[in-house]
Amino acid sequence: GKVEFPIPMYFISSHLPTHISEQLKESKQLCKNVSFLGSCGLSDVQGLKVAFYVEVASDEGEFSTSFATSNVKSVQPLLDQVKKNDDKVDIFLTCKPPTPTESSNEARLAWFLKPRYHFAGMSELYFARAPYRNANKQVTRFVALGNVNKEAPKTKKW
Repeated sequence: GKVEFPIPMYFISSHLPTHISEQLKESKQLCKNVSFLGSCGLSDVQGLKVAFYVEVASDEGEFSTSFATSNVKSVQPLLDQVKKNDDKVDIFLTCKPPTPTESSNEARLAWFLKPRYHFAGMSELYFARAPYRNANKQVTRFVALGNVNKEAPKTKKW
């Protein structure tokens, strides 16, 4: 059957099936009301400035933990666009949450972008950090979105 989405939905992803990747090369719209933002950039979504970053896995399936040359090249347009236009970022989307024990690309970008909200997927648990104040006095609220799994123990959901 045909699935219809009544409201606009936007997504980012580090892993897409080949047939979807091919379709998205022609248009960022997967179907009516479902749009792929990309891997790194800044978009105006329903009046909100949305920055997004997806760290791409290497051929071995490992994610880089520092700004490798290719990562700097991929994020530089985002950084330039925010700096040039003095854009205030409302929402920052990442696939991975920042790692507390190391300085991850997600953490570095969140520090530079100073978004009002930072949402990260691909987390095992739902986690909402207490709001924190950036150097420019802007408050950021961070939320890690956990997996939805009916098999997971209810005690580990939150």
